[in-house]
Amino acid sequence: MAECAGLWIAEGDGKTKNEITFTNNCEALVKLFYNTISNIFPHGKFRLYVYTPDGKYGMKLRNCVIRVYTDTRASKPYYILRYANVKDVIKWRKIVSEILLQKKYYPDILRGFFAGEGNIKTGMHANRMIRIAQKNQIKIIDSILHHLSISYRFSISERSYVISGIWNWEKFYKYRLHDLHPDKKLKFMKTWKSYKEIHYPNNFIRNNILDKLSKPMTSRQLAQKFERTQATLQEILGKLKKEGKITNYKSRSNDYWVSKDSDLIVISDRKSQILKILEKPCTVAMIAKKLDVNWKAVRRRLNEMERLGLARQHNYLWERVPIEKEVIVI
Repeated sequence: MAECAGLWIAEGDGKTKNEITFTNNCEALVKLFYNTISNIFPHGKFRLYVYTPDGKYGMKLRNCVIRVYTDTRASKPYYILRYANVKDVIKWRKIVSEILLQKKYYPDILRGFFAGEGNIKTGMHANRMIRIAQKNQIKIIDSILHHLSISYRFSISERSYVISGIWNWEKFYKYRLHDLHPDKKLKFMKTWKSYKEIHYPNNFIRNNILDKLSKPMTSRQLAQKFERTQATLQEILGKLKKEGKITNYKSRSNDYWVSKDSDLIVISDRKSQILKILEKPCTVAMIAKKLDVNWKAVRRRLNEMERLGLARQHNYLWERVPIEKEVIVI
């Protein structure tokens, strides 16, 4: 019903008080609208008016009177579905009004509206846009786009909502806003798959990377997540480190980056082994003997752990330092 409410607002005759009307040239949408409305009003008498250039059409609806007319101007058959009943029109308007007030139906409403008035525009320089044709802005569409965090601009000259940026295309895919009209769904998917690189707004990665660094991540992992080169991410990470917003820990020759607010320390397996040994104070030689490694390697790890605040030396003995931060072994 929410999808059909969106279809009706977009394509239907919302001003007529005596009948419910829906006009479209897509058989799938006409069938959807008819099946939904006829289930609400099972005893209603529906009429379908078919306008076709050559007298041919494929639409068949149960318990619906069909009238066929020739329209030589039409490139393909189009249909006008009518249901005349004043009481039921009032009931339908009330249903639509109640649906529009509930935010949980926003994706469904927009899905129907886009099926009726939406289109995909592609142009030169890999220009890709989602458009929703309208003479003027509509309050409910503004509210839905804002609620779904879909950015847009309204073009008076194009008489439409204009939506661009792959983050908005992802929202359309996530909420299935494109898949009610079969032809528009096909074009949407073909265009979306043609994106070779995500074009983020200015400073998008910089503004969103801190949320990703609540747990340790390498520059390579971040590059894969944001679909950018590792060099680009390393440059951004370097700037954020200078600003004191993130820090990095070395483990197994890799740099792991975390937010300064995360209260995490990343260490290697070797450092973790040394920490367990330091539950009792030990000399460098004692640790090296237990691990069966060179004492110089142990000394380097202990110096690194001292800088991290995990260990300290007293006379010739090293001991573990209790800390409040969480230690993660990678």
